[in-house]
Amino acid sequence: MKLLKFTASNVYGYINFNINFNKDVSFLVGANGSGKSTAIKLIQAMFSLNLRDLISIPFEKIEIVYDDRNKIRKINTHKDKMCLSIKIDGETQTIEIPIISRENYLSEEYNSDFYAHTERELITNPIYKKIRSITPPVFLGLDRKSLGLESDYLDAELSITSRKEIYSHRKSISRKNIAITGSLSEALLSVQLILQEQYRKIREFEDRQSTYLRDSILKSSFKFSSFLDFDLTGNQINWQNKRDILKRREEITEAVKKIGSLDKSLISDINKFFDQVERLFQNLSQSESLSIEWLMNKAQIDRISDILEVIDDYNEKTEKMYRPINNFLQVMNSFFVDSKKKLEVDTVGRLFITRTDGKKCNIDILSSGERQLLVLIANVMLNKYTSISRVIIIDEPEISLHLKWQEKFSETILAINPETQFILATHSPDIVGEMTDKCLKVGV
Repeated sequence: MKLLKFTASNVYGYINFNINFNKDVSFLVGANGSGKSTAIKLIQAMFSLNLRDLISIPFEKIEIVYDDRNKIRKINTHKDKMCLSIKIDGETQTIEIPIISRENYLSEEYNSDFYAHTERELITNPIYKKIRSITPPVFLGLDRKSLGLESDYLDAELSITSRKEIYSHRKSISRKNIAITGSLSEALLSVQLILQEQYRKIREFEDRQSTYLRDSILKSSFKFSSFLDFDLTGNQINWQNKRDILKRREEITEAVKKIGSLDKSLISDINKFFDQVERLFQNLSQSESLSIEWLMNKAQIDRISDILEVIDDYNEKTEKMYRPINNFLQVMNSFFVDSKKKLEVDTVGRLFITRTDGKKCNIDILSSGERQLLVLIANVMLNKYTSISRVIIIDEPEISLHLKWQEKFSETILAINPETQFILATHSPDIVGEMTDKCLKVGV
């Protein structure tokens, strides 16, 4: 997705918006009260169909134009004193919601019931379903809460049982986490949860891989070696290629340990085998003729080479699973270098800080600026909706950030996620930096 244009008329009776977004980054700039945050709020309300905001914020018309898989789409909303209507271009049907005048509000409870009842009635409306099926931009308001770090809303393939398991898991790790207090505590907890879930998935993968490795070792024990498998003409080259397995003795030993074999005698046998193979290769290098020992052990050495292919596949997949987290830590620690703090993750996915004195502390010790940065960078790099919608909208990213961090922030997020469209509402010239050509003035 790419947001192309946002227009709105008579917002609060006097503000008009006509914003054409850049494809890479757009800085919404303007004086206090010019409507930057309101524009973001209305865009969010349109994509999420937040009826409360769409009804309570005064306006006449809103139109959002966006690119969805190289097709231009439009969502239009019109409001008068009697009705709120929402439609999509090319569709004949609309969503129409009656507006309750303020004089008829009985209570906040009644008001909430009205919106809940209206949403239930709209569930079968094709326009409602179509808009809700759109992967929305990632919105980061001033509270920095966002959909995507803690929600599996888009995982439609998950069964009810799987969803219950995920919910139970989240509840359990929330109880186990040391309470995060202070500013952005809820947003920080969401970051913590997604990291722990990722580590849980990695552990599940490692368990499956251990089973696969164990099965591969067992299968290799029953692999029949025919005399026809021996290429006597090319054995000189063959044994030299196999010599590489000596460099990976430790990997094979660790792989055996991972499948639950910690028996000391087995480890001793592995070491003895490699010692003997190393001696065999030394003898082969000093002789031009074939060795009986080589012929006797070639089949077993071939099996170990096959096991190494399984280990290589495991290492590659594991590294790929850890890569987003490792990249996230690397980026965060590039900001923390001046304070000499280091952000790390323990074996179960809990974030912690290592101080200059070597003491490990909970992320609760982070300053307000460090918390802001952690949540923002986590959404740019770890939020699954970011990789789907490819649009992030941030309101005042400069809040609590040191001037040096503000200067570095925009170029950092663009570098680590160049395929994503960023829309930043800001008062800070340091957030804009040298990209003044990307500024879009918002005003009455």
